[in-house]
Amino acid sequence: MLFLWIFWVKEFTEKQINQKCEKVTKRDIEKYIKNGDISYIDTNNIKNYLLSQKQKDRQAELLDSLKQYYAIKIKLQPPFFNYIETDDIYSLNLNQNKANVELLIISDFTCSYCQNAEKQLEKLYKKYNNKVIFKFVYFSDYIGKSALACVAAAKQNKFKEMHDIIFENTNLLNEDSIYNYFATKLGLDTNKFNKDMNDQQILKMFVENKERLISKGIYSTPTFVVNGKILDRRHSIDYLEDVIIEELKK
Repeated sequence: MLFLWIFWVKEFTEKQINQKCEKVTKRDIEKYIKNGDISYIDTNNIKNYLLSQKQKDRQAELLDSLKQYYAIKIKLQPPFFNYIETDDIYSLNLNQNKANVELLIISDFTCSYCQNAEKQLEKLYKKYNNKVIFKFVYFSDYIGKSALACVAAAKQNKFKEMHDIIFENTNLLNEDSIYNYFATKLGLDTNKFNKDMNDQQILKMFVENKERLISKGIYSTPTFVVNGKILDRRHSIDYLEDVIIEELKK
């Protein structure tokens, strides 16, 4: 009887998500290429990615509708994880230690999902500060000033402080003078800060890093990579700590 129930739930879920998911159109692909400013184009991979995103969106809609009637908390992990090499990914350290567990937080300051995830990540930063190496990786459709400000601040050993103040003031990021204000508040050398903000080599590095991430199958934010394991589902923040604990046990 239990087997039949599990089979019915699986069949129901597949119908609700896969069969009712919108198809990927040529226009979807062209829009993605244009917005992403992608130099290397693999149409089949892009189509598969966009389809997976539509399925995730449909799954989120289904869960949201069920939450109106039932107390649902998402804690399920995928049955397996994709693995990637992380040595060639440019990142900025949020803490300093020699821990054996590395967490890459692939994020964008203007992404609402990233902003919500950051609130939960703050608890993990404190709880696992001496057990996990936390690394921030910027990823967005375009290279914003917030990314440049982070590197400029990192050159003066103030990356974590700049990271935090940007996330605390995401509603102000469209103001032209806001990054100078942040730099002044953090006690940075503003002349050096502005020079580094306009360094074309830093901009080039971010563009290359973005293409590197895409080549590894990373397309969205927030995405978490724990010792090479990719967690890129909409609700992955809910089981991120479980994956960290598993890695700490090894």
